[in-house]
Amino acid sequence: MQELRIRLGSMYREQVAREVSGVRKLVDKYFPEEKQKNANSEFLAALQKLYDGLLSGATKANNRVFYDLAANIAVMAARQCKVSPDSLTRHLQATVARYAEIEAGDCLQSSVRQLRELALGEIDPREALLDRLAQWNATRAEKLSKVAAVHGANWYAREAYRKAGVKRLKWIANGSRSCNICRQLNGKIVGIEKAFVGKGEVIPGGAGKWDYTARRAKMHPPVHGGCVCAIIPLYEDYWVTDEKTDDLGHLVNADSAFVDERKLTQYSLNKESLNPDARSKAEMFSDILGFEKENWRLLQQKLVEGVQEYRPNQIKHSNDNDHYTIMIPVRGLNGNEVVLETAWQYLGKNDYPQLITAYIPGKNRERRWLFLLDDLEV
Repeated sequence: MQELRIRLGSMYREQVAREVSGVRKLVDKYFPEEKQKNANSEFLAALQKLYDGLLSGATKANNRVFYDLAANIAVMAARQCKVSPDSLTRHLQATVARYAEIEAGDCLQSSVRQLRELALGEIDPREALLDRLAQWNATRAEKLSKVAAVHGANWYAREAYRKAGVKRLKWIANGSRSCNICRQLNGKIVGIEKAFVGKGEVIPGGAGKWDYTARRAKMHPPVHGGCVCAIIPLYEDYWVTDEKTDDLGHLVNADSAFVDERKLTQYSLNKESLNPDARSKAEMFSDILGFEKENWRLLQQKLVEGVQEYRPNQIKHSNDNDHYTIMIPVRGLNGNEVVLETAWQYLGKNDYPQLITAYIPGKNRERRWLFLLDDLEV
């Protein structure tokens, strides 16, 4: 992380220098010493044009730094989640261009907002703008590099954890001098698609301290300038692997998974079955999710999608074919949500998984997996 901050510091010093130089020229042009005047549309248009031109260079610089960060985070996350780093590295580095552009754009637009406010709101815009540029020269690069290091590391960590199958995250306040806001978040656990702090949420700062109001949802640290918090995965060894799982824990060739119509129409959804076990499962599908026999194609689709997205949590070994249990969250036709228990096997010489059974487990069994329902809200 220290090397990253050094590189970020160098990158932001160059960026701030370009900003200060460009803005100074605009200030001299539109707010000359001998002719003070209020901000006008020409200055604001020129300011936006300047920053639009800076975006490309800032994005390229971000690309170089964050590409290496992505690789380092992938190795860390793979070790934590017991998966291969290769797939995580490829996934994270494929997102670098998008992240670099967003990060550069947010940073530059923050500058534009500050300068617009000074130009429009100050009695002496020239003096106010030059004072701000002097402040930027002194401290802005260091501040930006610290925030970017924390934000980048946590953004890529969250992305890596999601790819590795993590479903819940925990907020960790690092350091003995954490502020009251960070201490209140310390230990908080959320689903990986949930925000730690919602948009507009207020966190009390404590006696004599400012309160924090989130301008946007916070999916990961930092929550404020100077925040050095982190997130860690709650992996909890849910998933199991063997030779039939790939380097991220999914069943091999899950995209070719087969769900026989008869498994659904003659068993899981057949309320007229002579088999009491099948009849009981079908009644639960009907009562809880609203699935009837004629809805088998929809259930089939959900199962095929689920086996591609979720990983096996149990393997039952046998002399013939091993059975892989996969828990799949499903929203029913009536809007109810449950976590289905499904079993799959590789039959004979086939290299793709086939459904053995799918049913709604008892409440005690399902309770452990209720966090998977968070995925249905995305």
